[in-house]
Amino acid sequence: MVERLPKDCTTAVENLAKALGHDLTLGVKIECGKLGNRFKLVAADKYGKTDQKVFPIKVAFDEVNVSGIKSVFDAIWPDFLLKPTSFMSIDHLVSNFKLDKEQLAAAILKGIRSKMKKSLSSWRGKNGICVYVQKDAFYYDKAFRHGKTYGDEEMPRFKSFNEFLVWVDLNVK
Repeated sequence: MVERLPKDCTTAVENLAKALGHDLTLGVKIECGKLGNRFKLVAADKYGKTDQKVFPIKVAFDEVNVSGIKSVFDAIWPDFLLKPTSFMSIDHLVSNFKLDKEQLAAAILKGIRSKMKKSLSSWRGKNGICVYVQKDAFYYDKAFRHGKTYGDEEMPRFKSFNEFLVWVDLNVK
């Protein structure tokens, strides 16, 4: 079965932020290397305040790399190198760097989909995989390994990208 992106990726990404936590803002962590910028998907709570904390979004145990943002950014700003940043919101990339929000959302969903495909094809994906925000490394990884709960809710497991998109639509807070 071919797992396609939704027609409106922007709405899906906004719903993803709300489904993972009601007060989270999605963004990227920018790392610099020899070949330019690398973007990793992260979430921040209390966005814009002094006590803001940034958490990686993980599929199984892997962080989500959003390599599609690099090509979108290079199309508009080919020789521009961003400095390493722990959190830059999607809205900031759209408003200040004039990137297309729909293309950014599609790149984020493609990054999640590729990590899910990779994890589902390995041995650890036989019972499904989790997509979660890693707030406490020890507790979340332990809960993931044993299929237990985190907080007051169960950690959802997905057998496909389409199942994940349905969960996102149903769990918007």
